[in-house]
Amino acid sequence: MTIVLTPTTTGPAFKIGEKINDPVKAYLEDIFTGPANMAGLPAISIPSGFVQREGEKLPLGIQLIAPHQREDLLFEVGKEFEKIREK
Repeated sequence: MTIVLTPTTTGPAFKIGEKINDPVKAYLEDIFTGPANMAGLPAISIPSGFVQREGEKLPLGIQLIAPHQREDLLFEVGKEFEKIREK
């Protein structure tokens, strides 16, 4: 069983309605999700917690990447991670 775990993005989510005028910053937010998409690998983003930024609680996520045609493994590991996180 091989699952790769990465951050989903380089930082917390943007605030609702926040405008990002820097195209490089916007591009870098997707830097971890692009490789799995381009390789055709199944991947899922799962909430992993929160961080305080400028007085607001913003969500963080992790990405799980599974081998080709192993969506079953991806969902199994994701489900177990969510069970552990809920404790």
